Amino acid sequence: MPSLTKNIPHDSERAREILEEIKSRHELSKSTMQRLYSRWEADDAAYMIYTQEGSEDAKRRARRDQGYPEYTDIAIPYNYALLMTWWSYMTTVFLGRDPVFQFMATSGNYQSSEQAVEALLNYQVTAGKMLPPLFVWLYDIGRYGIGNIGRYWTDEERVVTTIQEEQAMFEGQPVLGAKSKVRTTATVPGYSGNKLYNVRPYDTFPDPRVSFVNIEEGEFFGIYTECGDHKLIEAADANYMISSAVTHLLEHPTGVMQDRYNAVPTVVAPNSQDVLYSNRGARSTNDKGANVHGVYRYCVRINAKKWGLSNETRYEKWLFETDVDLSQLLAARPLGTFDQLFPWTVAQKEPDPYNLAVRGIPAIGKPFEVSINWLFNSHMHSVRKSQNDLFLGDPNAVELSSLVAPVAGRLILRKPEARGMRPEDILYQIPIRDGSSQNFNDMQAVIDFGQRVFGINDQIMGMINTGGRKSATEVRTSSTFGVNRLKTEAEWLSSSAWSSLSAGLLQSTQQYYDAQMKLRIVVSLGQFDPSALIDVTPERIAGFFDYIPVDGTLPADRYAQANTWREFIAQASRVPQIIQQYDLGKIFAYVAQLSGIKDINKFKIMPQEQINQQVQAGNLVPAARSPLDMGRPPEPGNNGIGATG
Repeated sequence: MPSLTKNIPHDSERAREILEEIKSRHELSKSTMQRLYSRWEADDAAYMIYTQEGSEDAKRRARRDQGYPEYTDIAIPYNYALLMTWWSYMTTVFLGRDPVFQFMATSGNYQSSEQAVEALLNYQVTAGKMLPPLFVWLYDIGRYGIGNIGRYWTDEERVVTTIQEEQAMFEGQPVLGAKSKVRTTATVPGYSGNKLYNVRPYDTFPDPRVSFVNIEEGEFFGIYTECGDHKLIEAADANYMISSAVTHLLEHPTGVMQDRYNAVPTVVAPNSQDVLYSNRGARSTNDKGANVHGVYRYCVRINAKKWGLSNETRYEKWLFETDVDLSQLLAARPLGTFDQLFPWTVAQKEPDPYNLAVRGIPAIGKPFEVSINWLFNSHMHSVRKSQNDLFLGDPNAVELSSLVAPVAGRLILRKPEARGMRPEDILYQIPIRDGSSQNFNDMQAVIDFGQRVFGINDQIMGMINTGGRKSATEVRTSSTFGVNRLKTEAEWLSSSAWSSLSAGLLQSTQQYYDAQMKLRIVVSLGQFDPSALIDVTPERIAGFFDYIPVDGTLPADRYAQANTWREFIAQASRVPQIIQQYDLGKIFAYVAQLSGIKDINKFKIMPQEQINQQVQAGNLVPAARSPLDMGRPPEPGNNGIGATG
């Protein structure tokens, strides 16, 4: 585990000097990151479909209160569709392969070591619940253009319960022949391995002198997080925080980052005063319950001797934690990892190393979504106007109140004075030509432009083509071009971010893993061979390994693979040379796995020798045979064995 924090008195001059160093770096980063907040906040509001109430909405609300028709615009979530398509593709590419993290030894024949490394990391993915943070990481990348994921090593404990029978006692004397059940608990080692957690882009504070692509070239990197009283106490007890500083913070809480919650405009649904969405939540100073404390966590590359922390003169990374006001130094400890990597991995959607951050899908797709919504709603307004507006009538002949709320099936009331008059003399609707009939064609053109920008077509989005017949070659070519765009993005993310994350996970495992476990090796399609077990020891996972990047393409469909293999079996069964060279039985079992059948082996026929052993043991009995069959040997393929006795 990393080195524990130094015991620096919270009110000492040394603590104040360190705080000033951290504060200067924080202000440098914050001044740059704040320029991104307004963009992200606008994109978030648009992405959530809801918009702030504007002047037109206020007028519409007033008209509705006066009894006039209420026209509500429809927001078409075009950006949502694009983002979810991109996200679905990336999650399938990165998380659809098994194991998720695959490695290759740098040199030599280390096949067993490669299998041990992959088996151990695959165990951590499952037992450490890594998949949810990885899903969110990819989602943030598509939504904001960047995604930040943190990692740490944990040695957990768990409580197990056992029930034992003991001699029953009554008034201190054993009761003859009586037993009682006693429930006992014990604390045993639990999960030991890497854990992942997500950091929102709003809570990320990098060195702005380098891009997100090159964070390891920066001097520092920080995040903002929040924790309750109990977390601070646990950290102080474990010597991960300065006890005196935690005690002072508990007595004088500084709260949380106020602008993180209150700077975001209130977002409401159209024609409503109810708050539906706030990007960063809401926090009141009058909240009841346990205190929540804002904490800054910074990792800085320093000369520890110059900072007065040790006699070490070479530059190394240290972790510092402060309260939200940067007035209390809560922790100061060496990072303690051999790799000296920042404990966070930032992925950037596009390869732009010359800017701090790139745009996400909602920012790029915003002009298209605005145009689509305008075209659609202007058409709807035009249709409503042509149906409901511009009536010419005699106010002395018709009740005007029956006209102000034009709804389907309405009743227009005629005044008594209009008896005997023709309807066309009482009320006449002036015909209006709908000038928006071309809007839907324009909408389709905008949608097509948007899909070209993102490299996403109807086939990738899972939609069936309805624009006329296309040849199989045309459909395949269109899908291929679209996939190639996404494939390139996946390859970029794999080489720039996933490789860094995998390196950090592996090196932490090599440094802290000190157990010995038998783990199953993934053989294919996520299926485990019960006999394929490997001993995973610290010695076996030592060495140098490279992350095998994804190729950016979607995993082949299992059923399509199964059909291909079925054709092979059908052809191979007719060629004796192929039957002699390949085990068709194993191929058949593999096809069964591809088709979703996981228990195919229980239907296998036992060898005759094994059957005879089972009969002698009494586990099987010979099947009943007809008198006509007595003296006749069993037919080929029939073992003559019935059900178990």
